[in-house]
Order: sequence, then structure tokens, then C-alpha cells
Amino acid sequence: MIKFEHFAFTKRYWEFYKLRVISWNFVFDICKWLGGFWLIIEPLSYFSSDFESFIKPKGLWLFVASILITTVQNRPRLKFKYFIKNKDVYVNIVIGDLLKMSKKDIVIPTNVHFVTELSDNLISEKSVQGQFTRKYFDSYNHLDADINDNLNGAAYIVENPPYLGKDRQYPLGTVARLSIKKNNKRIFWSYLFALAKLNQHGICQSNIAEFQETLPSLWSYIQTKGELSDIAMPILGSGFCRIDSSREDLFKEILLSFLAATRNSKFCKSLTFVIYYKDVSEMNIDLESIKEFTRYQTSYFSRESNNETGQRQGQAIG
Repeated sequence: MIKFEHFAFTKRYWEFYKLRVISWNFVFDICKWLGGFWLIIEPLSYFSSDFESFIKPKGLWLFVASILITTVQNRPRLKFKYFIKNKDVYVNIVIGDLLKMSKKDIVIPTNVHFVTELSDNLISEKSVQGQFTRKYFDSYNHLDADINDNLNGAAYIVENPPYLGKDRQYPLGTVARLSIKKNNKRIFWSYLFALAKLNQHGICQSNIAEFQETLPSLWSYIQTKGELSDIAMPILGSGFCRIDSSREDLFKEILLSFLAATRNSKFCKSLTFVIYYKDVSEMNIDLESIKEFTRYQTSYFSRESNNETGQRQGQAIG
């Protein structure tokens, strides 16, 4: 995961800190520590006059120590954990880097043609897929070969003439499951999830309706072909897919879809949403809204569906 200091010195982090420090809770926490010190010091002073003489001049130091301890305790956290009611599954929200997560299988958003070439006009090196390719494959051709092997037998439409070098278009929601190895030993599975279409200029395009319809395909694939593992993903659709919704709303859509999918089955141990630390700072993501929504949805989770089909696949937000 991303190192603490990478996020701790951004403007957004200190805004969070300021909100916590300038509050009555901060004052009450200081008083709690002072009270705790007093409960220890008072009995010791009663039984030892030497200790009383020693500690009396140190009163200011105890006050300063209380402030410092409270300041550290109230620092903004970078990881939040929510257990789903009556399910042995939990949801994490982490400020960090998806590709630095350990012991988790990861979801990588991609396009229906599974175009992998890194260039200014196709797949950006700054995208999650671009960073994933650079880190784990010696070339995009290597990634192409692994994808083709995995999708052997999957349904597709023939592109004639080929589109951006690809002669196959797969349905939205198609998943390619790739084994990522180090020293010939698998370290995790990656799920390349076809989330967007490409236009004639090679630009990814999607919309919220397609997004809602596509998400259940991911959970279904993991349920039928994946291992019972910990899954990590970015906020899908928030970058180069260009879905016209805020990151907060996309997060809510994914969470609702995931909870609906887990209603009658267990296909992973946990789901971790990894929010890149720069996105929190630069995109002004409302973490409090995301946290509160997650807390509520996981706390009041029910196995019973709220609609007639008995299966909730997510709903529009806003």
C-alpha cells in the first residue's frame, strides 16, 4: 500500500486534520487524558511524598503530553473497515495505490476490444491498465497473448475490417482472468473487466446505464471462476472510461451492486476500494460521504431483496 507520508503532506490531508482538531471532541479527548493521568498520579502522590514533590512541577508537561497524544489519535485514517451484517464478508476503503496492495486479487478496468497498446491515442500509461501493463508485463504483446489464451471460447463479434488491430469485440462485462507470477510462482489473480467501448478515435466511452448493467457480470464471473479471496479495485469508471458521474456516485453504485450479489452467495472474503491518494487531494473526493454510506449499507444489510425479482443490481444515485 502507499506510504503514509505520500498522502500526509497533501493539502486535503491537512484539511481533514483541521476539521478534527478544531472541534469539541478534540478538547474532550484532551480532558480524558488529563483525567487518566490524574487517576494514576493522585494515588501515587498519597502514598509517596517524594513522588508528589517530583510530579508537581511537571504539570505543564502532562498537559502538553495530553495534547500530543490526542493530536496523534485524531489524525485522519487511511483505511476503513466495515463488516457486512450477518455475512462473513467485509468492505475496506483504502487511500493508497491499487498496484501496491498485497495478498489481494485485483480488478483492472479495460475495453470491449481488449486493446492493450500503450500510446497517447489508445491506452494511457497513466491509466490503471497502463500502470498494470508496465509493472507486470515486458510488453503489451505479452499481455495480449495472455488475454487471448484466457478468452479462448468466449463469445465475441468479428470486426471486419479489424478495429485498432483487433478483429474481435467482446460483450460489455467480459472478464479475462490472468495469473500474475513472480519467480514462476503466482502472487495474485488479475481480472481485466471490459467496462467501456472505444469510439473511432480509440477513446473509451461509457454511461451510467451501461455501467449498472455491466457490474453484475463481474461478480458472477468471480463467483463461478474465481477463488474465495480478497478482491481489490479502484473506483471503476471514474477515470478514462469517462462516465459522467462523480466518484462518490460511482462508488455507491459499485457497493450496492456488490451487496446485491453477496445477498445469496459468498464469492470473496472482502472487497477493498482503493482510492488513489492524489485523487482524494485533487478531485476533492468527499470521503465522509463515502464512509457514511458504506457504514449504513453494511450495517443495515439484509438478505431479502427490495424488488420483485429478488435480486438488486444497483440503482441510480442522484
